[in-house]
Amino acid sequence: MADSKTVGANGACKQSPCPRAAKKDWRNRLDVPEILNRLENLEGAFLNGMQEVRCIRGEIQKQGAGNDCLEPLLEVEKVAEILGLDVGYVYSQARAKKIPSVKLGKYRKFSPSQLKKWLDRRNSS
Repeated sequence: MADSKTVGANGACKQSPCPRAAKKDWRNRLDVPEILNRLENLEGAFLNGMQEVRCIRGEIQKQGAGNDCLEPLLEVEKVAEILGLDVGYVYSQARAKKIPSVKLGKYRKFSPSQLKKWLDRRNSS
């Protein structure tokens, strides 16, 4: 036979793989500038996320030092009313962690102070 076909256990013909061709194939597809660009984007997103976490942690620590009572949490309907959004949209954004919320069992609650800080950060950027 001229080509490199083999017969499998079920009698069907199959092409035998060439390991050297596979290695050369992935090397040809490797686009180093594109990979470096993606890595830089990931690094930037990661650092932004870390900065936001540090900011929130500092704010929580400041609040915790002088505040012994907890603020009442808002329900999704009230948050939707305040923001002028649909209740379903608020739920979906909270599930996606785009709006700060706390999940208590099957309920999702919202801290007024965290919502205010979130709005302030969004308006400042």
